[in-house]
Amino acid sequence: MGQHDTRAPLPFPFMSVDVEVSGTAALVTLVGECDTSEAGRLAEALQTARAQATEIQIDVSGLTFLDSGALQVLYRAATDPDGARTHIVVLGATPGIRRVLQIARLDTYLDVRDSEDSAPRVDEARLRRQRAADGSQLNGRPAMSDAV
Repeated sequence: MGQHDTRAPLPFPFMSVDVEVSGTAALVTLVGECDTSEAGRLAEALQTARAQATEIQIDVSGLTFLDSGALQVLYRAATDPDGARTHIVVLGATPGIRRVLQIARLDTYLDVRDSEDSAPRVDEARLRRQRAADGSQLNGRPAMSDAV
């Protein structure tokens, strides 16, 4: 007789995604775990950003995990011939995230910056005020800290 998992599914996604555009730059903020189940949301966020900006800044300082599904999305975004006019910068890469990007050789396609090097050009103060006014909603979903 096997045991059954009686735990309820998690009421929130493993990763929160936020896209903000200011002028020609877009800031895509990722918090949590970006695995294969979340890769579609990452792809959607990058498509949204690409449609509105010529530079995409991906803030991964709050990212704790990255798997092959997420790496594939980043590779496609970096090598998409239709997106040749878009510069992609990865900001706030922790040593672990940077190492995964290096092993996958994505650091040859993306401008990867460590936490110390990360100075997003998108007005972060304005974005924080907007988020506070929106009730900490990220893409219509509660932020992870709000969902627990």
